Amino acid sequence: MTFIGELAKQERLIAVCTIHQPSTAIYLAFDGVMLLSEGRVAYRGAAAAAVDYFASRGRKMPELTNPADFLLDLVNADFADKSEVDELLDAWADSREKRDSESDLTALGAEADLDGDGARPNVANQLAPLLRRQALLLSRDPLVLFARALCFMLGNAYFAVVYIKTRERHQDQVLNKMWLHVWFTAVPSQITCLLVFALNFEGRLVRTEVQNGLVSPAAYLVARSVLELPLVVFLALAAVGVPAYAIANWQASRFATTVLCWMAQQYCWDAFATALAVAFDNPLIGAAQYIGCWFSAFLYGGFLIPVKDIVWPLRALHWIFPLGYAIRSITFSEFVDGTWDACDKYDEGSDFCYCQGEDPSKSCSGRVVLDSLEIIYPLFSSKNTILLDVICCLALAVGAKLFACVAFVKSTQGSPPPKAAAAAAPEKA
Repeated sequence: MTFIGELAKQERLIAVCTIHQPSTAIYLAFDGVMLLSEGRVAYRGAAAAAVDYFASRGRKMPELTNPADFLLDLVNADFADKSEVDELLDAWADSREKRDSESDLTALGAEADLDGDGARPNVANQLAPLLRRQALLLSRDPLVLFARALCFMLGNAYFAVVYIKTRERHQDQVLNKMWLHVWFTAVPSQITCLLVFALNFEGRLVRTEVQNGLVSPAAYLVARSVLELPLVVFLALAAVGVPAYAIANWQASRFATTVLCWMAQQYCWDAFATALAVAFDNPLIGAAQYIGCWFSAFLYGGFLIPVKDIVWPLRALHWIFPLGYAIRSITFSEFVDGTWDACDKYDEGSDFCYCQGEDPSKSCSGRVVLDSLEIIYPLFSSKNTILLDVICCLALAVGAKLFACVAFVKSTQGSPPPKAAAAAAPEKA
C-alpha cells in the first residue's frame, strides 16, 4: 500500500482500493474514504475528517481505536443495530457534507452516479477495455499463443522432413504428398485440445466478474472472438510457412489460398475448444470430449474410408467437422497448378499412374492428377471447392460460437459467487 501511494503521487494517478479491514497505518495513508453499507453510502470524503463527522452524529470513537475498525463496526448491520445503521445512512443522504463532496467532484468534471443508482456499463463502452485486457492476457499466456505456434511449426516441420521426397512432383509421391496435407492439418488441430484447459480457467474467472455485474458476457465473448482472428493468422503462418514452403517446397503461388484454408479449419477447431471449455466445469472432461470430436473428424474425414461407404448416422460426422473440408481444399490448392513428371519413368516401381488418359511419356497437369486421385480417394477431384469448404468451416465455427455463448450466459445465471452469497445471507436470515 505504501508503494501504491508513492506510485500514485509520482505518476499523478488516482488509486482506488477496495479494502475491508485496513490497519491504522494504511487507513491514515488514504486521502479519501467512501464507506458503504447495504449498497448505500454512509460517508464519502476526506479520511481524516471521517471520525469527526461521525462524532458530530453522536458516535464518538474511543481512544486507542483503529479508525477503520470503528467505522466498519458503525455501519455493519451484522454487529450493530440495523435501525442505527439505517439512521446513519439516512443522515448522510441528507447531510451538508454529502452536498459539499458532490459539489467538489462536479467542479472537477466528474459526471458519475456517486451512489450507484445509474445504469451499468453497456457492451459498447466495455468492449475497448476488454479488448486491451484480453490482448494483454493473450500476450502473456504461453500456452494459448507461443507454445501452440511452436508446437505447430515443429510438428509440421517434422512431417515435412519425413516426407522430404514430396518436394519433387514425381508420380510415386502423389499419395505421400496427399498424406502430408493430412498430417499438416490434423496434428495441429489435435494439439488444440490444450486450449480447452486455458479457456476453462479463464471462463471461470470471467464468470465471477459477470455474476458480480462487472462485465457483460456479450462484451467478453465479442472481445475474445475478435482477438482470435489475428491469433489464427499467426498460428497459420507458424504452421504452414517454414514447414510447407521452405522444407516441403509447396506451390508458392498458392500460399494465400492454402493459408486461408488452413486458417478456416483452425478457427473452427478453436471455436469447438471454446464451446467445450464453457460447457464442462471440469476441463479434463472438456478436453476428452474434444479428442473424441477430433478422432471422429479424422476417422470420417473421407481420406480413410469413402464418405459414401460410411453408414448413417455416422456419415453425418463427416459434414459437422472441418477436417475433411480443409484437407480437400489444401490438396486441390497444392496440386492444381503443379506439373507432374511422365509415368513411363516409374514403370518398375509404380503400381499406379496418376496421369490417366494422358501420354505416359509426357508430363501431366495437376488437374489430371487430381482426377486420377479421385479414383482411389473420392474426397478429391479437380473441381474447385475452396470457397465452399471455407464457408462450411466458418459456418461450423459460428455454430460452435453460438453454442459457447448460450452455455456461457446460462452458466452466469446460476447462484451468485461465494462472496455475494455470503453478503446476502444475513439479510435473508
